[in-house]
Amino acid sequence: MVVHERRRNGWFGLTAVAVLLWCATGGAQSALRLRGSVQTPSGSSGGAAVELEAVHGFRGLEFVGQKTFKARPNDKGQWSVLGVTSGVWVMAAHTPQHLPHVMVLPIQFSQKNPASAVGGQVPWDVGFELVPREAHPELVAAADAALAGRRADVAANLAPVFETASPEALVAAAEIALYVRDAGLARGILQRALAAAPSNPRAHLALASAALIDGAWDAASKALWAAREAGASPRIVKAVGAAITELQRISVPDGRRECPGCGASGPALP
Repeated sequence: MVVHERRRNGWFGLTAVAVLLWCATGGAQSALRLRGSVQTPSGSSGGAAVELEAVHGFRGLEFVGQKTFKARPNDKGQWSVLGVTSGVWVMAAHTPQHLPHVMVLPIQFSQKNPASAVGGQVPWDVGFELVPREAHPELVAAADAALAGRRADVAANLAPVFETASPEALVAAAEIALYVRDAGLARGILQRALAAAPSNPRAHLALASAALIDGAWDAASKALWAAREAGASPRIVKAVGAAITELQRISVPDGRRECPGCGASGPALP
């Protein structure tokens, strides 16, 4: 029994070392931990759901890894997901009483730090700030349609918003459009919001999200800069800075040329 236990412990130890070396030497794409928080005006995040989905690979490359994740915040509103790989990720949080808050970020996990390859903490700390449904009752039908996956109904229910909504409601409407990956609709709504409130940081962040869904790296980078300059929330500013850094790496002219369909610099194509 003792010999068997020693063999089993030895096998697990060798396996752990092998996994560490495999990740650290580039044998697999690094899979790391995303973390963040969910906050509401009342301070409670009870019943919140956090959803993550990769829309395409980093730099327009093919995505590799698990594509969707779900998480539930703890009593303090904190959430984390382990196993996320590099790519462009749509991240959303919502509760039955709050509209969905949606952000899209380009996440590239470097393999330069072997410790990170086994689940260490990384700069991607994503803080959601939820808006109560009662603050914008005109958006409730669109939010319900989005959560049910009815994209066409989202567009129909948001159509009346263009004429009467406040800039804050327009931003919330754009985030609902982002939830169903309708970047064009979100962009149209945000252009109206920014015309009325040019320094709205959440509007600029949503505009960056729409650009990232389309793979428009340069437009996304400019919008993220604008969000930071306009005073992005402390809950998201670190992630905004990390996203800007990654998009700057994409734009470095090191043998790449324009990526067809992306509207920005991408990897050199044959």
